[in-house]
Amino acid sequence: MEDQNEHQDGTEEPTEHDSVESSVFRVLDASRKSAFEEDNATRIESRPSFDVTDPIDDSRISRSQDDFASDFADPSLLYRGPAEPAQAEQVEQEDTLEEHEDEHASFDDVTESASEAEEFTVIEAAPEELVEESEAPGLPARAEGGKPVLCLMGEFSAGKSTLSNLLIKTAALPVNVTATQLPPVWISKGNSAPYRVNHDGREFEIELEKLEEVSVEDTAFIRIFHDAELLDHCDLIDMPGISDPNMDADVWERVIPYADAVIWCTHATQAWRQSEAAVWSMLPPALYANSFLLLTRMDKILSDRDRMRVAKRVGRETVGQFRELFPISLTRALAAEGDAEKWAASGAEDFTNALHQLLAEIGERKSEYALAHAPTAPEEPAKYVMPSRVQPKKLLARRPTSRPTSAPAPLPPL
Repeated sequence: MEDQNEHQDGTEEPTEHDSVESSVFRVLDASRKSAFEEDNATRIESRPSFDVTDPIDDSRISRSQDDFASDFADPSLLYRGPAEPAQAEQVEQEDTLEEHEDEHASFDDVTESASEAEEFTVIEAAPEELVEESEAPGLPARAEGGKPVLCLMGEFSAGKSTLSNLLIKTAALPVNVTATQLPPVWISKGNSAPYRVNHDGREFEIELEKLEEVSVEDTAFIRIFHDAELLDHCDLIDMPGISDPNMDADVWERVIPYADAVIWCTHATQAWRQSEAAVWSMLPPALYANSFLLLTRMDKILSDRDRMRVAKRVGRETVGQFRELFPISLTRALAAEGDAEKWAASGAEDFTNALHQLLAEIGERKSEYALAHAPTAPEEPAKYVMPSRVQPKKLLARRPTSRPTSAPAPLPPL
């Protein structure tokens, strides 16, 4: 019983030998933990640190690549950094082709298999439709040679029709016909019958008294003829008003390519409105150097100071967009009737002189172009003139002479 009690007491209370051994293990564990933490701290401190602001050390990168290369049989598997966009796209395309190489052996094989399965149908464009579209009739092309073409443009009631009457010295249209609802009217020299030109270039005869019956939607322009002196040097095109809300802009836009010069009429009391500037900015800039801006109805502005202010403002707003600007009163110019003083006071003299100069310059350029591009006649081989055969002179009988001839001497007697 005593031995059993002693054994129980030994299990409950540690002996001196057990306490020494446990303390030794605790010391060893503490020393190992301390050594492990010191080793980790040393390795963390010795690890290279990278800062975003620091430059990249290529040597460290190359060493890391060499280290990785020792672990791979193929060094090309190493990551060399992002490729260029074009190269990356090319690599991706090559990979895609390699992936589908087994699935699609060749394009011919795919086409044959698809044709056999009738999974799709190839539709080809009919060449006949393309030929018809390319050979579709249209308006005649612009003639670089010939006479200059002068366009009269502006908003509604700006004086275009009055200007055309002034230039050709007669009424361009019959009295009962107004140009407000007409397509462009092309005025040329001559006495031919008037006609209209369709959008496809076909011509149809019309009557001057029935011009208002012409359809604006179906007509490109109307051609009329007058025997006027100015028309010896140019053709006139009287355009419809650009501000008409009932008329589409295509009505005058399709005729603008024929113009070599433009005379823009703007009402002086409300000169050069924003709508006018917007339309003018849409025209080819090549017309700017060959165009005039007319401040019409200047007689409606009573003060000389106000007329000067309007001309100065419009000139400042249109600098570089016109060849010249002319204040003019078209009604006073028509009423001048040969009076040189009234003609000059209306502003028509300066305008017409500048217009004649402009037409002469344009006409000279067009004549030079026509001469340079004129078709040359084929060279004919030189003609060799053979000499005529020499005819022998005819033998003429000798004419008898008046000199007497002596009788022959008598024969001697036998």
